[in-house]
Amino acid sequence: MPINRERFDAMGGDDEATTAELIVGFLHENRDRAFTRGEIADRIDRRPNTVGTNLSRLKQRNLV
Repeated sequence: MPINRERFDAMGGDDEATTAELIVGFLHENRDRAFTRGEIADRIDRRPNTVGTNLSRLKQRNLV
């Protein structure tokens, strides 16, 4: 059964950053350099394919 936003937020949950958040944070901290998806994956401890998928989504939203 669906719940409203307030109840969802009140439930708390996992505070671990999402892959997209890690990518954006990493790129922001290193904005003066360029990286391959494999290099980003190594630095944020994620799989290259996961990073690639997230980069595509972030690019579609004009966030990277």
